[in-house]
Amino acid sequence: MLGGSGVIALYGIACLLACAIVAISIALSVWLTALIVGAAVLPVAGAAALVGRTRLKSTAPMPEQAMSRITADINELRSAESHRRPPGVAGSAGGGDHPGCLVKAAVDRGAAGATHKVTGTWRGDESE
Repeated sequence: MLGGSGVIALYGIACLLACAIVAISIALSVWLTALIVGAAVLPVAGAAALVGRTRLKSTAPMPEQAMSRITADINELRSAESHRRPPGVAGSAGGGDHPGCLVKAAVDRGAAGATHKVTGTWRGDESE
């Protein structure tokens, strides 16, 4: 909805500019009026671009608090996973090639209807 309202506002501004061109064209020729209005609009667009660029540079590229929380969560999950072995799975935490390989552990245990074939499907479809 916000994008649609922006497009409609753009059309409204275009109509107002056309109205200004028609109003000024009473005194001058139409091409000269369009040139004057266009030359007046370009500096406004340039100023808006400079303000936008300044605001964009002042914002942080990544939310630091969210990144630190995500990193802490990942580290906590890795440490918890490295200390836990699923039942019936020998070797590393998830039974895969690296600690935390839950997909391999799920296949080894036959969880959620998975087949025991490496090339099998997850829903127990034995079509292969």
